Amino acid sequence: MEAAFEAKADSTIADAEERDIVAEVVAWILEHPGDRTPSPEDVVRKAIETTIAETALTEVSSTLHKKGASFAERQSIEQQIRDVAAEYAAQSDLSSTGATEREMATAIETGIRDIGIIFGADS
Repeated sequence: MEAAFEAKADSTIADAEERDIVAEVVAWILEHPGDRTPSPEDVVRKAIETTIAETALTEVSSTLHKKGASFAERQSIEQQIRDVAAEYAAQSDLSSTGATEREMATAIETGIRDIGIIFGADS
């Protein structure tokens, strides 16, 4: 987890958002059965996924409210964003010897940018 969040030194994610993301990833780790602990790569990919999803949701939510999206529409878009973020994380190019900070930052920045474009974020 430490490596995942050191990678965003130049990002705009606030400390409170980082703590929420870390908490979500740690909860995900703890939910795994003891005999199936996630690998370090799995943890990195989950951190990338969660960071992309949470940041993109924050950016897209303003647009949804302005458009007067219904609760059902907002829920649907949230799930779509989470699904796309998971796919971005799964397809991120990471070194076989361990993800570098640059690889993680690139994956996160690309995912946030592309999701913002796809879902029409105002940023």
